[in-house]
Amino acid sequence: MGLELLDEYDLFVGMRLRELREERGVMVEDLANYTLTSRQQYYRYETGKNRIPIARVILAAELLNVPLTAFNPPPEINDKLRKKAGASGKDRS
Repeated sequence: MGLELLDEYDLFVGMRLRELREERGVMVEDLANYTLTSRQQYYRYETGKNRIPIARVILAAELLNVPLTAFNPPPEINDKLRKKAGASGKDRS
């Protein structure tokens, strides 16, 4: 899978985290503490500068009271992921 595609997905997850956090009035410090990370590291997740581990996404979803599907990529990213996965599967045949 291409690195730029993963970066695009990381940006989406980070933006979605920030959007949900702000909608619910949750402070960065509270989410950072709940996800067992520093405020600075959590900020890097929200800005897409660092890739967020799935365990921290699960914890964030729990605190924000949203299902994990809230972090599903939009159709355009999802389509790219599927095409890339299909292409890599053909290479192994």
